[in-house]
Amino acid sequence: MAQTDNEANATEFIAFMLDFILQTMEKNAPVNLEAMKTTEAILALVSQNVHITRKEMAKQIGKDIRTIGRGIKQLQGRGLIKRVESK
Repeated sequence: MAQTDNEANATEFIAFMLDFILQTMEKNAPVNLEAMKTTEAILALVSQNVHITRKEMAKQIGKDIRTIGRGIKQLQGRGLIKRVESK
């Protein structure tokens, strides 16, 4: 950053700030889970809370718990998620 400041070239700083803003928005922006594919919504919820239950997912996504189960099975089959513990 100091070198960028001395050279009066703000490109690196701007790239840094844009990346930081994007990361913040991704973490804090509201997500319309009902508009997403079930598997995408499941991944979004699991990334926010690794201890979320199928029942909680169904309620938040607006789908039947059996639909959530099928989505989880698809994601497990593709190696995107795995069960590590249960309550």
